[in-house]
Amino acid sequence: GAILDYVKAALLNRGFQLLFHPLLPINGTGLKSYEVLSRMLDRDGNEVSPAAFLPLANLNGIGEEIDRLVIGLALDSMKDSATERLLINVTSNTLMSRTFLPWLSDKLRGSRIAADLLVLQISEVDIHGNPAQTLAFCRGLAQLNAGMAICHFGCALDPFAVLDALTPTLVKLDETLVRDIIYSPQQRENVRVQIGKLHERG
Repeated sequence: GAILDYVKAALLNRGFQLLFHPLLPINGTGLKSYEVLSRMLDRDGNEVSPAAFLPLANLNGIGEEIDRLVIGLALDSMKDSATERLLINVTSNTLMSRTFLPWLSDKLRGSRIAADLLVLQISEVDIHGNPAQTLAFCRGLAQLNAGMAICHFGCALDPFAVLDALTPTLVKLDETLVRDIIYSPQQRENVRVQIGKLHERG
């Protein structure tokens, strides 16, 4: 209850801070990209990691409100230099929403920022948990010309099955696939095969 009160107060007061984590292309080419990470500020101004509040917020149906606030803040930050691509995580609440995509369309139009500079990042777990809603959501994103990325990829029994229906801009492997890559030849080979299959799909 106390955590939910903190979240509601932070939403009311726009008490979220954004961090921009650069994604560096290995070949040194391509659009400069940043993953947008959010931190909630408690009443004393201390940063609270999403892991401490986001699952509970999502469970109580306010994940979409957080997503909207974070996206709004991120788009505001781009107004002076709209030449970089931003990746922003969205919750399963947002995937299930019927009002989010119209809101995003209005927000992009109002910000005058090219939609293809915004990539919404969806967890593989949420994709498999809500396949029909995710497909409809991604089709709507494509109509807006915004991008979609899959994060935590490779945890499902058949992770490539979702790629037959979805066309993500980017795919991010789950950390469990690369955690022991230095020590395990088998792990290295597995990652090499996964990346090869992803490259074949563009």
